[in-house]
Amino acid sequence: MSQEDHTIGRKGDAVAGAAAGPSQRPLVAVLILNWEIWRNTLECLRSLEGITYPKQNVGIFVIDNGSQNDSVSVLRNQLNAMRTQGWRDLALVENSENIGFARGNNAGYTRIPPEYELVYLSNDDIVFYEDCLEHVAEAFARYESAGVVGAKVLTYDAPHVLSHGAGYVRPLLLGTRSENTETPTYCHFVTGCALCIRRSVVEQLGTFFDPAFIAYWEDTDLCARVRAAGYGILYCPEARVLHKVSTSTGGIEGLISPVRAYRIMHGKTLYARKHLSLLSRGLFYALFAVRFPWFVLRTTVLGGRGAPVLWGAYLRGVRDGVSTRLDE
Repeated sequence: MSQEDHTIGRKGDAVAGAAAGPSQRPLVAVLILNWEIWRNTLECLRSLEGITYPKQNVGIFVIDNGSQNDSVSVLRNQLNAMRTQGWRDLALVENSENIGFARGNNAGYTRIPPEYELVYLSNDDIVFYEDCLEHVAEAFARYESAGVVGAKVLTYDAPHVLSHGAGYVRPLLLGTRSENTETPTYCHFVTGCALCIRRSVVEQLGTFFDPAFIAYWEDTDLCARVRAAGYGILYCPEARVLHKVSTSTGGIEGLISPVRAYRIMHGKTLYARKHLSLLSRGLFYALFAVRFPWFVLRTTVLGGRGAPVLWGAYLRGVRDGVSTRLDE
């Protein structure tokens, strides 16, 4: 796997510190991972053009994860068009292949200059409210124990509907729940589609995302590692984004796709190995085994002959999650 780093434009340090206000604001690096769907990434970038946070304090780092279409040329043109807007950095990182969400973002993280204090992770299908970064930076200033701040994620097609808020993990079967609150709240995790982390915390952890994860649960794992290091995970409802929540699973009607099923179970199993006690981990495996026959029955009714593919995906996810090497 090779990478190319194209720095499209950069504001110098003297310009960044010219005004007293911006010079006192933390530098924020925004990471956006693109794979094939450049139209989403374009809308995300264009929403950033309207932010109220000083642009000379913001760097945008777009990572293309081996797209086989015209994503790279389209996104390079967009970043070139943004050169005159005063951004501190505009960069396009090209991965030669699709290396997954966790490793793809890790590749982008390594391209961020050391002076950035905050790293904001954004999905490509996110649209920013203009004051989102303002509230995130303010939350970090007010809550010194917070290592991560997460935004209120609202549904793109129905902005009054919460997509993700303060996240909590239930140890049995590793279920999760999301809550909205009126004020900033410490929780177990926030979603990786709109997550900001202190650069100093990443350096203390030694790695951004654990590369053992493919997609799903890598953000929950990151938050668990941040909490274990003594920092809090803060949900900030004032910071808002819109998320294009998928209405189609790509699988049998009423069921998730086998690829997604595999990745979810792979991520859950890795998380269980890393963060659950021996007793809780044993209960996780036992309850999965007990509930699997019910899962087979349900998917047979809904999916008919296509259901066995889904069964195999779940089982392979657990198997590979158990056998995947953990370097930490």
